[in-house]
Amino acid sequence: MAGIFGFFNFEKEGPGVSKDEKKKRGIIRFFELYFRNFWKLITQSALYTLISIPVFTYGLGELGLANVTRAITREKHSFGASDFFDTIKKNWKKGLLSGIVNTLVTALLIFDMYSFFPREGSGIVQVIFTGIAMFLLFTFTMMQFYVPFMIITFSLRLRDVYKNAFKFVFINLKNNLLIFFSLALFLGACFAIVWFGGAMGYAIVTLVLMFVYPGFRAYLTQYNIFGSIYKYMIEPYYKDRPGEDIEKRLSLGLPVPEEYMPKYEEDNVFDDERILPKDE
Repeated sequence: MAGIFGFFNFEKEGPGVSKDEKKKRGIIRFFELYFRNFWKLITQSALYTLISIPVFTYGLGELGLANVTRAITREKHSFGASDFFDTIKKNWKKGLLSGIVNTLVTALLIFDMYSFFPREGSGIVQVIFTGIAMFLLFTFTMMQFYVPFMIITFSLRLRDVYKNAFKFVFINLKNNLLIFFSLALFLGACFAIVWFGGAMGYAIVTLVLMFVYPGFRAYLTQYNIFGSIYKYMIEPYYKDRPGEDIEKRLSLGLPVPEEYMPKYEEDNVFDDERILPKDE
């Protein structure tokens, strides 16, 4: 895929976009879709938690969640668990490696922040390096909003996935900040429940973090990143190739020019248990 960055290769399936998308966008649609699929997200969160027990495999769970929540936010059908594991099976190498990279880089940046954090007698150098480490951690955290989506949607080398994710941090900064601070608010509420709820609050928050938070996080992310990716990656590709992947685009809800729409003919229609000619 050409796009604006010059190295996209759009060979895998991507999410759909409906013709009336602008009419449906907003917080009402967000919560309507979320609660409509609440129990499916609970089960997907449980699968994610189970597969992420060894920390280094959490990247596989991210791929499964990304696929299911991508379908939900595009209002396309998802088979849930089967789609979850099929996605992992197709992309397990990149998913496993991305999870390891994300864990190591995040741990390194947190260690740097701790090491450089200003203490009594510290100079300006420590303050500068702490600020740099905080900025890098903040940026890298937002990059991870895009990594699973790009792995399952585009045929890209992993280094290009991270390169594009870095660019989208700034291209889609407004929505990235919305995602980041919404999740921070969610986790802050969990902390408050633990603080004031004692043992009962701790039990409740543990269940929420295992069975609610992963699905909510993935859903919130997919809901807010698609518009930018569609604008800069998907749309430019099909603008130059209007006749490609028609069936795939229709199945995913992507817009197709009228002249390329397939013509379907049905000789018979069903009425109760009888087969009637079409003109009846």
